[in-house]
Parts: sequence; C-alpha cells; structure tokens
Amino acid sequence: GDDLKLNAIALKCVSNDVETFKTAAKTVVENSDMPVILCCFNPDILIAAATEIKNKKPLLYAATKESWEKIGSFAFDEDLPVVCFSSDINELLSISASLQKMGVTEIVLDPGTFFGEGNVAVTFDNIVQLRLAGIEKGDENAGWPIMGVPAALWKDVKIKNDVDLWKFQYKEMIMACIMGAIDISVII
Repeated sequence: GDDLKLNAIALKCVSNDVETFKTAAKTVVENSDMPVILCCFNPDILIAAATEIKNKKPLLYAATKESWEKIGSFAFDEDLPVVCFSSDINELLSISASLQKMGVTEIVLDPGTFFGEGNVAVTFDNIVQLRLAGIEKGDENAGWPIMGVPAALWKDVKIKNDVDLWKFQYKEMIMACIMGAIDISVII
C-alpha cells in the first residue's frame, strides 16, 4: 500500500576520474534539492566529490574492508552518513562496529545484491540475516537501515536489442520488489 517515489539521487562514478565526479556531484546539487548518494569504491574520488557538496550531507557509498578507515575518518570529521558494503555478513558487521568506534553516527548496511542462478537466494538470505541479528539478537552493529542495489544488475550488462533491455529491466524490477517486500530501507 505504499506509494513509492524518488527520494534521492544516486550518483555513480563510472569515469574513475576525480574531476568528472566532482563536477557531476556539483551539477546534481545545483539542479536538485533531493538528497544525494555518492557511489564510488575509490575512496579518494569519493571523498573529493563529497568535499565539494558536504553541506548537502551526501550519503557516502561505500566503506569496505579496504577503505573504511579513510572514509570513516572523513565522515566523522564532516558529520556525514556512510554505507558499509560487504557480502560477508561478519565483515559487514565488523566495518559497522569500526565506524561506530570512530564516532560515525549515521550508517547504512549493504550486504550486496547478486543476480544469476541461486544468487537471489543469497541476496535474500544476507538481508534476513542482518534483520535477525539486529532485531532478535540485538546486535547494535546490525541495527542500521539496510540498502539494496538492484541497479547492480547493470554493472556487467551488454544490451544488444530491445528484448535484452526489457529482460534486464524486468530482472531489476523483480529484485526491487523482493527488497521492498522484505523491508529494505533504501533501494537504488
């Protein structure tokens, strides 16, 4: 019964160029009042773009086992929210705990979104494990909003024709519906 609507803009760095991503981030905030999610696994590029728009409090995507300390320090200094990303639930909870110890107060958890044979079940199971850890076990490291990224499907997609495009759009939509049904807080 919920009316779904666009609540934020997720800006993904595809150029791997710091100046391009900074310019894109500035353009987004100059032309919209919507919250922004900056998506980049290169912490230097992510931090550079976030510095340009930090007054808009962008959500930083993502702190990983390789980058949590650098992103966490920046997020703490600038009072910005951070997404923790790992498909390994224990690792994800460890990143969450580490960020909290640093003083980061706004965290979102992304256990990964996976497509292909058997992977929808993995995605679903990871999300359920996080919810159970937070609710039934009272694990404060799991008690944060959970993000799902059906848009991850497009990472390795090669569209050959309109039929392919429809198939991939349908898969993305099905994953988003599954995530909505299991109470995901943020869906990209």
